[in-house]
Amino acid sequence: MPQTTIQDYQDTPALRGELLDFLNRTGKPPTETCTWEARLRHWWDENPHAQLHPLRGYILRHEERIVGYAGAIPTSHSIQGQRFPTVCATTLRVDPEHRKGAVQILLKMRALATEVIVTHTTAIPKLRETLAHMGARAEVQVKRFLFPTGRQASFLRMHDSWPQLGPHLRLTQNLDAVKSIAPLSRTQDKIEKWICPESLRWQMSTPMYAFNFMGAVDADGALHAFLILQNRPRTFRLLQAWDVVEAWTAHEHPDQIHALLGCLVRRPSLLSPNLNWLTAATFPGDPTWTAAPHLISRKQTVCHYFMLPEALRDLPKHTVMAEGDLVL
Repeated sequence: MPQTTIQDYQDTPALRGELLDFLNRTGKPPTETCTWEARLRHWWDENPHAQLHPLRGYILRHEERIVGYAGAIPTSHSIQGQRFPTVCATTLRVDPEHRKGAVQILLKMRALATEVIVTHTTAIPKLRETLAHMGARAEVQVKRFLFPTGRQASFLRMHDSWPQLGPHLRLTQNLDAVKSIAPLSRTQDKIEKWICPESLRWQMSTPMYAFNFMGAVDADGALHAFLILQNRPRTFRLLQAWDVVEAWTAHEHPDQIHALLGCLVRRPSLLSPNLNWLTAATFPGDPTWTAAPHLISRKQTVCHYFMLPEALRDLPKHTVMAEGDLVL
């Protein structure tokens, strides 16, 4: 009787070609803005974290044919300033007649999570239930804030409520102006994404989405704060808005993050001539936008699941929307 087996995916030209045949047979990438070839190249060949972890995923074989796949993208997190490898789970696809193999793949992912954090941010509803049963940390509620810009902000007398960038900082929308990351002057007692210029350039170069960068740099090109934004329909009910998918600062207070958004509130043409609204979301315990001059806010459900090694399970985590394969 033919056996179905699970194997670690070992990335070679021949096997990548076989994997691409399977992925193309089972459907296009989610946004249909790029090819599977471009995605795999971005995940593995262009990835500055690639050398930190060898896993690229698991394949399910039946009669020597690929009938299932779950991908792995190396990434990095840090705590107390110490960088460590993590993995983003992505693209779980199994032929209908081999659905039971999906559970076997998830068990492999759970075993992997005894060694490194495994992040799931695009899981389908049934998979979310399974992840919860497997003990994943579910961070699925955010508060989304709505900010008017331009004339609307002026009319509502919110135009001048935003702070200005510090006198030693300047605005840049060009990542090439970022030469380094400013020394962190805030506590680092939570698990958080590792930030470095190479990782930011990689994230911004994803073939899946079009992102815009806004950063605050000093005279030496050290980055003190940044926003990454995406133009998204129906971000806040029926409104089309530019959404802040990631906000970061090297400092304890979010003043410079607010100052960057304030630049857009006062000069929306920096992003688009038709920019009327901005949105941003935070997870519980993150005060980044609480004191910002927003119009309204509402709760929203998202899909962020983290499988953590036992040594990290009780540690606090600073979670942002731009984690996992959601932005890759």
